[in-house]
Amino acid sequence: GVIQAIGAKQLEVMDMGAAGYAAAWLETKGGVEPLVVPTNPDGTIGYYAVAFVRADSPFKNLNDLKGKTWAWVEPNSSSGYIFPLVGFRNMGIEPEKHFGKVVFSGGHEQSIIGVLDKAYDAAITWTNDVEKHTRGGLHMMLSRGVLKKEDIRIIWVSDLIPNPVIAIRSDLPKEMKAEIRAMFLNLHKDNPAVFKEVVRGESQGYREVQHSTYKIAVDLRQQLAKERRTKK
Repeated sequence: GVIQAIGAKQLEVMDMGAAGYAAAWLETKGGVEPLVVPTNPDGTIGYYAVAFVRADSPFKNLNDLKGKTWAWVEPNSSSGYIFPLVGFRNMGIEPEKHFGKVVFSGGHEQSIIGVLDKAYDAAITWTNDVEKHTRGGLHMMLSRGVLKKEDIRIIWVSDLIPNPVIAIRSDLPKEMKAEIRAMFLNLHKDNPAVFKEVVRGESQGYREVQHSTYKIAVDLRQQLAKERRTKK
């Protein structure tokens, strides 16, 4: 919905994962540009997709999940679909053939709860740190007391993914872009409580970012689109 709305010029600013930004950039033919990206507590700007299972399950790796129920998040999710899908295929795993049943849960929280409730044998979510979980889907559930760290076991970790980005339509006035950029860059000082909710955890603050950081997501989008056309 956000991608369609920004393409129709019904929105000016969006907060999207790398894959969502790439989709909007392709849909608008370069009509969006990055403003800022939230840093991690150590100042880095990346995170990981992680496949996880219940800690009391027998599954130790992706091969153990052959024929089992798997949950993606949603088709436009960077960590919840695009990046791990390509990662699995690079390992020789075609999810639709490998797993017994593949579903989209609709959200990271739903995926985590689904695994805890045994609706799914395994699922995917995201974290900035596979040990501390100071930002991400696991952090949100841990901080709310819905999940305990010992409840799950991570069985696969993706390559580094660029953090979600605040992006803006390219056709907007330079002055507007500068004011909105400054608002985000100063948010951690001006309103720490709001900042912490917006970045979904701990962070040093926002920093400026360029389109080149997200080129990997654009390339993956184009690769998947080419594969779909080839299959047809």
